[in-house]
Amino acid sequence: MPMLTKLQFWLPASKEGVIAGDIGLGDLPMLNIVEVFLACQDVMTEQMEDAEAAWSLSG
Repeated sequence: MPMLTKLQFWLPASKEGVIAGDIGLGDLPMLNIVEVFLACQDVMTEQMEDAEAAWSLSG
């Protein structure tokens, strides 16, 4: 059975903001790379920065 090693997905950075939460990737042991692309059209800089901070990993 194939194993997922890389995941890419796109989310809108809405005027209401983006909430980062548990998206259920805990049972994917081979997953090495997750890339989240934020669509930031028609949002203010503060909303874009909030969305980026919500989805960034702190290490």
